[in-house]
This record gives sequence, structure tokens and C-alpha cells, in this order.
Amino acid sequence: MKVEIGFVTSLFAAFALLGDGGGIVKIAPEGHLKEFLPRQVAGLTGNRQAMGYPFDGCMWAGSISNVYFEEDLPYSRKVAAPRDEIWWPYEQAAYFLDGMMRLSRLVDAPELRSEFKRNLDWCIEHQAPDGDLFAAYSKSTCQWPMVVFFRAALAYVEETDDARVKEAFIRHYAAKRNAPQGTDDRDVLNVEGMLKVAEWTGDRSYVTAAEDWFRRHIYCERFANTDRVHSHGVTFCEMLKLPMLLYKATGKEEWRKLGIKAMRDVFRHNETPNGQVSACEYLSGRDPWEGSETCDAADMMCALSHFLDDPEAGCEAADHMERIAYNALPGATTKDFTAHQYISLPNQAVATPFSHGGHFFYGEPDWNRFRVCHFAQCCSGNINRAMPLFVENMWREGKAKVEGQGQQRSVVSLLLGPGSVKGDGYEIVCETDYPFGDKLVYRFKVAGNDGRARSPSAPRTFAFRIPSWVASATVAKNGTPMNLAVRPGTLAKIEDVWKDGDTLVVDFKQPVTFHSDRQWHWLRRGALTLAYPVKTRCIREKPGERFCDISFEDPAPFNFAFDPDEIAGRELETVFTSSAYPFETPNLVVKVPMREIEEWRTLDEQRFTPPVPLYTHPTGR
Repeated sequence: MKVEIGFVTSLFAAFALLGDGGGIVKIAPEGHLKEFLPRQVAGLTGNRQAMGYPFDGCMWAGSISNVYFEEDLPYSRKVAAPRDEIWWPYEQAAYFLDGMMRLSRLVDAPELRSEFKRNLDWCIEHQAPDGDLFAAYSKSTCQWPMVVFFRAALAYVEETDDARVKEAFIRHYAAKRNAPQGTDDRDVLNVEGMLKVAEWTGDRSYVTAAEDWFRRHIYCERFANTDRVHSHGVTFCEMLKLPMLLYKATGKEEWRKLGIKAMRDVFRHNETPNGQVSACEYLSGRDPWEGSETCDAADMMCALSHFLDDPEAGCEAADHMERIAYNALPGATTKDFTAHQYISLPNQAVATPFSHGGHFFYGEPDWNRFRVCHFAQCCSGNINRAMPLFVENMWREGKAKVEGQGQQRSVVSLLLGPGSVKGDGYEIVCETDYPFGDKLVYRFKVAGNDGRARSPSAPRTFAFRIPSWVASATVAKNGTPMNLAVRPGTLAKIEDVWKDGDTLVVDFKQPVTFHSDRQWHWLRRGALTLAYPVKTRCIREKPGERFCDISFEDPAPFNFAFDPDEIAGRELETVFTSSAYPFETPNLVVKVPMREIEEWRTLDEQRFTPPVPLYTHPTGR
């Protein structure tokens, strides 16, 4: 048996959802993730009619005729959209369809698959003679909605290898390859589709065209020439993946370096305590009073997933994805997934129609309240794809070079949490409460033709990620401790003959850590950011109805502050309790000394959670 710790470059070379033999690698959620996803099905994702416009209409199974801009401000009015702007309902519906498709791959929800297929079929059947797939929907020249819809179609193709869908998108991008290309808008994200068509067809002209388009685009210049980009948050998240996609298509190191630089820049300047970059709606710095558009939970994790295979930045990207998936995302939705926020933020003592305190549309839009559907409806569609994106990226399968054995199948547990992966001749199940617990138990099921002998296609190399926040770890195989030196932020790789019934137990030590940035302080334990549970009054707009808007008002006192001197060098007590669903009822409580302060006592203007004060005066309590 051989154990290695470090950036295992060879493991990142060939990971994909497709197995080496062409069979599908099946990834499935377990534990609290298995509970989260069915709640999506029973909530918004499976009840689009309850969400209203534009999700209660034809979506992509027809042309939307009643497109209008709905200004969701104190004064409600409808303004008809100019004809060349009739594209945005398709963006929002495509987000939703992408979520339906990805969710249907992870849970038993055939109705979601059927609805997605109905929309996909309509799109393919109404392709224009020149190959354009969007012409049947809108006269707008904007090609951004097709980017979103293509990602959903690609998820379907990955699973089915449907030649009809492939051919339709090959024709579409053939028509678009030489079309006029904007250099300051999201149309450039069609680079994703062009690179996939190049992979399908072997036609490298698509790669050349894609590379040239992004090289001339304003975001290529922004990523390269500054470390603090002024950008719309969702647009930045979307653009972030393009350098990594171009690197994988060309092998040019310049693209890889540009992507890693952009990722590190945006988190260094904009990450808030809940693990997400603030973007209200533009990148807003590190102030916990600034929020983030819920779209960013899905779009940032989607972008980061393209970094996971990188030997330098893969574990770093995984750290960010876990913090978003386990903090910012569940914090932005009700626990039954029937309502969500448009803007969510770390410091919010209230969530009402007029409690939005961010600098963008200060005090006006109903963005902080938990609603069934918001204007703009992008977050209402996008939130449905966020957790499925996380779960489907938890595992990687590929090949690794084993000394004296040549290329052998390898499996990596990359994003940690309860789940399983099943491939040709093997299944690995991870039983864990992580991130709410510290122990991961991997159970190996390896079978041959007779159900007992070891399958020759079973993995020889198994690796798991050691998050950057882990202080130490113990590892035991079948009850026998292994000599494993931990290096946080790396992969631990074990080469061995894995047999049916083998178990690998990994026990992390994840201490509570105290973090500071100017006058802001917060606590973390592993991937989790800890929060004081401010008691509020829950008000349902339509009592008795399952899908309705919800406010949280009349907060209990929240004017408490950490005393950094009292916390320094002190090991904070963590109390664990049992919880059937820790996303809803946490299974751990950390006890920490606090001081009541005079400042930060009441809501600003009786409606806003006030900014964290620069100076404070303790009351003595």
C-alpha cells in the first residue's frame, strides 16, 4: 500500500462523469444532501406554476408573447419590453430548466426529466434553416439565453449521448461561429458551446474562434490588468470559467494563469463571512452589510467547478464551493425550499419588504424578504440549479499512474459530504455528517462477474481532499491506523488493492477559528460560518398557503460584540446534539464570550439592519 499527500497532478488529468469504458458514473446524494434535494422537488423546482411569471408559462416549449418589465418597487407597474429586448424571460426559464435536468439526475423525479425533455424537443424541432436555435423565440440579437439553455442540454447529452441534440447544437454554433461578436456583453459566453462543439466534431476552427473572441473581450483585459475588477457580480461569475475552458481546449498556460488570478482576486477583495463574494448587484467589497445576489451561489459554483481539476487551484476552488454550498446557499432559502431571497447577506436581523440596505437600489426593492418569486426572476430560476451543481461535482473518476502498474482507474472524493459514486465494477459510499461533523466513513463495494471476486476495472487509487481548515486528521483502513501526514489544502492519495467490504475512516480535527477584517469579526468551524440566532417574528403573507412570501420582523436584541482579547488563545467549547436535518436545526453550538454594546442596538430608520459600528462602548454585561 502506498500513501501520498500533495497536489496529485496525475489524478486531475482525465476526470469526467463518463467512465473510461463509456459507461456513466452515477453520483448520488446521501444524508442531509439527500434530504435537501427532495425538498427542492417538493418545493419550487417541482412547482413552477406556484412561482408565476415567467415559469408558469411555456418556458422554452413555445414563444413567450407577453414579455414585459415588471418594476418591483413600492409602485408596481408593467412596462412593455422593446422587441429587441425580448430575451430575459428565456434566460430565467433556462436557469430553471437546467436545475430541473440536473436535479432529475440525482433524485427520483421523472416528472422533472419529462418537463425538461418537452422544452428541449420544442427547441430542436423549431430550428431555423440556417441552424439558429433561438430565432423561433425572439427577434432579439442577444445570444446569452442560449448559453444558459445549452448548459441544460449538455447535462442531458452527457447522460444520454443523444446524437439528435448534438447535431442541432453543432448546426447552431456553425451558424454563430462567424457572426458579429460583441466585446462587452455576455454573448461571449457562447465560447462554452463553441468549445464543446470542437470536442464533438474535432474541428479546431471553433477553438481558434473562441480564443480570439475572448481575447478581444473586455473581461479578458479586466482579468489581466487589475486585481480589483468593477463588475456586475453574476457577469463576473460567468466570465470566470472562460479562461479555464480555453486552457483545457488549448493547453496554453496563459489561460490557466489568468483564470487562477481572477479567482483569487475576486475572493481576496469581495469574500464575506458566509463564503460568498458580495455582489449587490455589483461586486461590493467585504463589508458584511453588503449582500450577494442569490444567482451568484449557482453561478460561482458553476465557475469554480471548472477549476477543480487543476493541480494548483483545485483544492482551493473546492474550499470556496463548500463554504458557498453549506452557508450562503441554504441561508438564502427557506428550509422547505418554498421561498428565497434575491439578496442575502451575513448580517441581517430582519427580512422585510423594505429592509434592503445594500448600496444598489438602497431601501427600494423587495430583495431581502423570502419570496416565492422575485423581480428580476433570474434568482428564482437559478437557485434551482445550485445544490445539484455542487452534488454532481463531489466526485471525480479518471486514471492515475501507479508505480509498476501503468495507468489504473482512480476515484477522488473532492467536495466532501454524504454521497456515493458508482462506476464500472465498484461503488463507494461516504457516510458522514460533514460539515456538521468531523468523521467520514468510506465504504467500498467491489464486485466481479460472480459478485464476489474483485473486478479488474475497480479503482486502484483512491484520494480524498483535505480542506485548508483541517488542523489534523487520522485515517484508518479496516480499523488499522495509517501513517498519514496531513497537509491542508491538498489531496491524500492511497494506492492499494481495494476489495469488497473495505472501509476507510477519516477523522478531521476542525477547531473553531476566530477571523477579523477591520471592525468585523466572525467564527468558523471547518466549512461552516457560525451565526447568532436572532429571534424574530415570522409573518406569512398568506397564512395557510404553502407557497407565499415571508417576512421576519421585530428582532430580539442583537447588539453583542466579541471581545478579541478575551477570545485570543482560548479554545471555545463546542456542544454537539442530534439533529435529523442540520440545515434546519444545527447539531452543534459553540459557546463564546460576548459583550453587550451601546451601539448597534436598534434598526436604522426602523427597517434596516445597521452597519457594524466602527467604535463600540460595552455596557458591562
